[in-house]
Parts: sequence; structure tokens; C-alpha cells
Amino acid sequence: QLLGPDTAFTLEALVKPNTSNFSGHGQIWCADSDVTNNRGFQFRINSSEELEYNGLNFGGGNIKIPLAGQLQANTWYHVALTYTEAGQTAGSGLFTMYWTPAASPVTEAQVLHTWISNAITPGFTSQLVLGNEGRGPMSEGFPGLIDEARISRIARGADDFIFGIVDTDSDSLPDWW
Repeated sequence: QLLGPDTAFTLEALVKPNTSNFSGHGQIWCADSDVTNNRGFQFRINSSEELEYNGLNFGGGNIKIPLAGQLQANTWYHVALTYTEAGQTAGSGLFTMYWTPAASPVTEAQVLHTWISNAITPGFTSQLVLGNEGRGPMSEGFPGLIDEARISRIARGADDFIFGIVDTDSDSLPDWW
């Protein structure tokens, strides 16, 4: 089950697009199906090179954030989407998108965008899919690699993600070690 006790969740993955010129949508995570009322959400890089969350029947609106200048082919990125109702007014929730180049020596995820929307409505069952859509014919496969995918039943904060080691002396060990 995707949702935690307070409907919080985090979806994250490392992605390495093989192009910076998307000609179609590249799904990262989605809850989707061929049944119209069971189409949950899509979290993807769309054909306009925007990181997009489309809430479909799940809620949260349709948010598109341009990745111009932040999307390069054959480069690893940490991408995440979080949601929580905690701390929000009744009936609303907080969404956060993260986009962080994995090659840079960072210690926490970089927030790309946050928004408050109506609380999600998880009143249906849909398959959770990584790297493609969940309806046929599957034509929105992510153009590249996806690795280290993780689902959490909490909304992780920017410092709750694990990033690569800092290895300035090139011994393949963390410098602190």
C-alpha cells in the first residue's frame, strides 16, 4: 500500500535519461490503468521537458515545472515526490517535488517546487508502475535508466534522502571514513 496512516507518502528514484530532448512522455512513477475511474496519477518528465505531477483521479492538480538547463543526457538525478496532510488545514495536503543532480556533492535533496492542494482521494485501487504507464499499449516508457526506486509511507524531508559519498581523494571510500 502506498499511503501511510496519515495518507503521507514519498516516491523516489534515481533516473538517468539517455536524452535531454524528450519527444514523448517519460513516466517515472504512476498509478494508472485502462479503467477511466482507476487512473490515479502520473509523475513524469513530459514531452516539453517539464517535471510533471498529474493527479488525474488521485488529486493534487496538474503541476508542470520546467527542467530547462537542468536536464542533461546520461546524467544521474535523484527525483522524488512527497505528500502529507500533516500541518495543513483540514481537507488539504502539501506536495513537494525534488530534483537533484546525483553527481554533485550534496547532502540533501533540492526542492524544485511545493504546492498545497485539496487532500488526495485514494478511494480506488490502481496498479503502481515504475518507468512506464499502467495502461495499454504502454507507450510512455522512461527513455533511459531508473535505479534505486523507493516507496515510503512517510513524507520525507530534504535531509531524509541518502546521497552519494563525497570522495575527493578518489579511493572509493567516503572522505569521513
